[in-house]
Order: sequence, then structure tokens, then C-alpha cells
Amino acid sequence: MDPTTPSDHRSDLLRQTELFIILGMAFAVFLALVSKENNKLNAENEKIGIELFQYQELETKYQELEGQLERKEEEIADLRGRINDVERARQEESNSCAAPFIVLDDAQGGHFFATNSAKIDPGFSAFIRGELRRTLEQLLVDFPETNAIYIIGHTDHRRVNRANRNFEQQAVNLFHGRLSNWSIHCNSNAELGLLRAFAVMKELKQSSIGRGSIKHWQAYSGGPFTNLDGEIVRELNNKDIPALRRIEIRLMSISEEAIQQ
Repeated sequence: MDPTTPSDHRSDLLRQTELFIILGMAFAVFLALVSKENNKLNAENEKIGIELFQYQELETKYQELEGQLERKEEEIADLRGRINDVERARQEESNSCAAPFIVLDDAQGGHFFATNSAKIDPGFSAFIRGELRRTLEQLLVDFPETNAIYIIGHTDHRRVNRANRNFEQQAVNLFHGRLSNWSIHCNSNAELGLLRAFAVMKELKQSSIGRGSIKHWQAYSGGPFTNLDGEIVRELNNKDIPALRRIEIRLMSISEEAIQQ
């Protein structure tokens, strides 16, 4: 016979029921935890998805901006090219509208300077302060952008045989009136050309030409080195060529920066 009693059987059923209840509750807690973690993962995935979408949008925007930047750089380069073209055209126009050179040479009649001398005689002085001054004044009216006058002295090829070891100081003294003899000894035609340019420049400045508009005066020497066509001579021939003995007067327009240098 089975020694168990009905009460023992009921006790076993109760224990089994309690066990199933406990297992069910544990499983429910497990499901709740899994669901919570899934929700958390879904939220993080959603956040990552949003960030990825935003990143893609930013990348697309960056590519668009990069394309716009390239187009702007091309436009800037094009504008710079146009500006350079305009500046070049304006410079060419300015050059084409530059005041004509004035050339005084012995071939025009009479001698402006005595041989080996930069002395300006009374007749030449009257010409500079009269006719030449009026011509230059009219050119300054016709070309109002002029603010500088360059004077270049040229000689023929005949040799200068006298020597002067202190030419530069004597030239400065002559220009500022500390010497009066413009027939100082020159070492070369280059020095003689410069001295003659100095002499003409001094006469013009004393005539008060371009007062207020001419900011810069400069004397240069072409010596015997430049032919009438502007080319450098190939050989000095020691000949008497009146047309080579000349003074060039150039009206220029130069920048304030160049004047100050």
C-alpha cells in the first residue's frame, strides 16, 4: 500500500504550484529586462540613425559649398584677369596719349652749346625761357597728368680729351650756383651730356615752368651711345654729327611712390 496520504499529495501540488509561480515571475522579470534593454538599444539605434542622417546632410552641404568655392575662385581669377586687361589697356592708352618728346639738336640751326661746354649763352637762355617755356606750358595743359620732367643730354662721338677728377662735385656746385663756369672739364661725353642736361634743367626751373604741377625733375645723360633711331651705337666714329648733339625733354606721369623713392 502507498504510505502517502491525501494531505501529502496536496502538499506536493502546492509546492509544484509555488515553483511554477516563481518560475513564471522570474521569466516575467527576465522578459521585462530584455524588453527594457531592447528599448534602450532601439533608442540608441534611432539616435545613431539621426546622427548618421545629419552627417550625410552635412557631407552633402560640404560638397555643395566646396563646389561653390571652386566656382567663386574661378570667378575671382576671371575678374583678376579682366582687371589686368583693363589696367593693361589703360596703360597702353596712357602710353599712346603721352606727351611728345621735345628734341633740341644742333641740326635744327645754330649751336645750342659750344664744343666741350655746357654753358648756356644769352640767346639759348632767351629761347628756353621764351619759346620753349611756352611750348612746355601748352603741353602741360594738353597733358594735365604730367608731374615730372626728364631732360636727357646727348653728344656726338667726338672724344673728350681733358680730364677732371672731381666732375661730380663741380656739377653739383654749378647747379646750386656755387660755381658759374659751365665749361668745366669733363672726363667723357657721358659727363658732358649730363652737364648739358643739368644746365637746361636749371634754366627751366628758374623760368618757373609747371609751378605746382611738376613734382619731380631729373637730368640724365645719353652721352654718345644712342643713335637718332633710339638704337645703341655699334661703334664710335669720332665724327662731327650735329643731329646727335641734342637735348631731349620728356614730360612724364609717374606715381607718388616713384617720386618719393
